[in-house]
Amino acid sequence: MAEIERCRPYFIGLLGERYGWVPDEIHPELIDDQPWLEEHRGKSVTDLEIQHGVLEDAAMDGVAFFYFRDPETSKQVEAELANDPGYQLEPESARAKLEHLKQRIEDSDAPLREDYPDAVIRDAVSNQIGSDEIPSDPQKVIEVFPLWLAKAAAKGRFILVLDALNQLEDRDNAPDLGWLPIFFPTKANCRFQPMLEFRVDDSLATPWRK
Repeated sequence: MAEIERCRPYFIGLLGERYGWVPDEIHPELIDDQPWLEEHRGKSVTDLEIQHGVLEDAAMDGVAFFYFRDPETSKQVEAELANDPGYQLEPESARAKLEHLKQRIEDSDAPLREDYPDAVIRDAVSNQIGSDEIPSDPQKVIEVFPLWLAKAAAKGRFILVLDALNQLEDRDNAPDLGWLPIFFPTKANCRFQPMLEFRVDDSLATPWRK
């Protein structure tokens, strides 16, 4: 929640066909700091962040944007993930919670783009950072990624959310997060939200790991 506060006034929400990780419990100290969480046990972190960051704050009108991913694209990703030994289906209750979350977003005044393909997000990122093209070569992306972060930070504070890290393909050092820059701009906050266990190569000593 603190990350959301630091990154106001903007919020961008990207939703696919998974409801997201639901914590087994909410720490009492967090409830003391955020009493409203008491009535929202059993909800995913994504749901809580959207509610806190946008749905319960009228001041976010016009500065919060949502994108619902194309369901067919999400099905393809899900089918590929099903081959992973660590893959876990979400419980049936998660589907109803996801639909309820999406309905609340649709009922809000926040701009919404539905059924977006991956290219739409790439284009949006490209426009935000002032780049004409995002390279298809993973190594080239790694090389220019720090520049993109610097350009975005120059426009103001922002949060970079890396969710569902278990969905990263096991190639190009992706699961080890070796593609992340060594240093992040001071106005950039990076948040990790793995839904399943993922590995991190401890030999890749970078300041943000400490």
